[in-house]
Amino acid sequence: MNADIIASGISAFNQQSVSFEAGRIMIRRIEELIRLDKSFAFETTLSS
Repeated sequence: MNADIIASGISAFNQQSVSFEAGRIMIRRIEELIRLDKSFAFETTLSS
């Protein structure tokens, strides 16, 4: 899971403008996977 990839899906040409939204989506997805007891990997740099 990578917030930059999520951002590119939201706005392919202006990822920087949606970086916070992408981070929030990633965190919600991580919370969902934890609730479902699923294994996952994620990019650790949320500061981009």
